Amino acid sequence: MNVDLINFYGAKNVEFDEFTYVEEFGTELSVFTLTDIPADEWNRKACIQNTKMFVETFNREPKDLDEVYDWIYSFLPKGVKDHRQEENQPTANELAFA
Repeated sequence: MNVDLINFYGAKNVEFDEFTYVEEFGTELSVFTLTDIPADEWNRKACIQNTKMFVETFNREPKDLDEVYDWIYSFLPKGVKDHRQEENQPTANELAFA
């Protein structure tokens, strides 16, 4: 018995590979591969999330995006390079958990 292919409508980082039989469940399940998100998309999502967290923390909108970045970079160790001016810069989230 095949399990219906899960609908990943709108997902850009998931590709269907195959069905595989899983003895534990006694059925075939869909197998997917997660693909890398391009740097510009990762940075866009990180910017949205960072701004959301700023608003939740301070209960106000930031003056500008630099205020959000200043806040995020304040969590990083001293000496971490500020990548804001680079075209495909790593996000502060990526640096914090590296």
